[in-house]
Amino acid sequence: MTLGSRARGFVRWGAMADAAPGNSSMSHPPTTLTVPCPSCGPQEFHFESMILRINQEDHSAALPLLCPTCSTRFSHSTCLGENLLLATFGIDVEYWTPPAEQVDQLAIIDPLTHAEMVEFAAKLAQVDQVVPLLHPPA
Repeated sequence: MTLGSRARGFVRWGAMADAAPGNSSMSHPPTTLTVPCPSCGPQEFHFESMILRINQEDHSAALPLLCPTCSTRFSHSTCLGENLLLATFGIDVEYWTPPAEQVDQLAIIDPLTHAEMVEFAAKLAQVDQVVPLLHPPA
C-alpha cells in the first residue's frame, strides 16, 4: 500500500498485504518501511533501526537512514500523518532544537550601488589599501 506520493519518492508500509481488504484492525502491524534510496532505489528498513527526528522549531520531521545496499546516508522527510503512524507503530521519536546560529536570520543589507562597487574596485587596485579595506578599524 502506498501512503503518499511526493517528488522525492514513495513510502510503502510492509506487512500491509497481510491485512484483509476492508479490515480496519490489523492483526499483524507493519514492521518495515520501504523508502527510496537516492542512489539505488527502493529499500526496506526495519522499524527497530529507525528514529523519527522532529524539529521543535518548525515541527518538520525526517527519518535519517543508512541504505543497507549502498551505505548512502540520507534523510527522508515525513508528513504529519506518517509521523502519527510511525509513532503508533513504535518508532522511537527524538525531538531536537536547531542551533541558534541556524535559527538567527541575517540582517538585511541594501544592495551595493554602482558607485560603491567602483569605489571598492579602485581601492583594490591600490595594493597598500587592501589590508585596511579588508580589516577596517573597529
